[in-house]
Amino acid sequence: MKFTKPWFEVPNELIKGDEIFFSAEVEQYKINRPDVLKQRDRIWNDAKKKADQIYKRWSKYTDEHKRKNFQLSLTKMKQKQHDILEQAKEDQKKLELVDYGLNKIKKINISKLVKPRHHFERGQYNYEQYKRQGYKYSAWLAARSIKYSQGESVE
Repeated sequence: MKFTKPWFEVPNELIKGDEIFFSAEVEQYKINRPDVLKQRDRIWNDAKKKADQIYKRWSKYTDEHKRKNFQLSLTKMKQKQHDILEQAKEDQKKLELVDYGLNKIKKINISKLVKPRHHFERGQYNYEQYKRQGYKYSAWLAARSIKYSQGESVE
């Protein structure tokens, strides 16, 4: 989630366990995650293997039965293969190569603030410092949040 100006309207720093609600737009962006790509490949390879097995069984059956009803059984076998591969394509589509992010966050409200641990003071967000330091300020806030959630002392 992008650290945008509406965050600075929140009176104090948020910590793990606080609950907020807000309005935002959802944006979609492409990803290239190896785990998703491997899973999509596995779906396709399993379907191809199954389609090949159907062909082998059909071929063995027709050899043993002197090609009895050859054209009818060939058509059925090809239809089964087609159905398996089409289902694999549908299953692959369910594993989208996209992810979603929140954009244009507005109307941030706090619904619950947890009591912070002893020796921790919530800070106030500083828009002027953010404008001066940009990513460095965001990274500092993130590091502070991580330390707090891991139980480390926060300066």
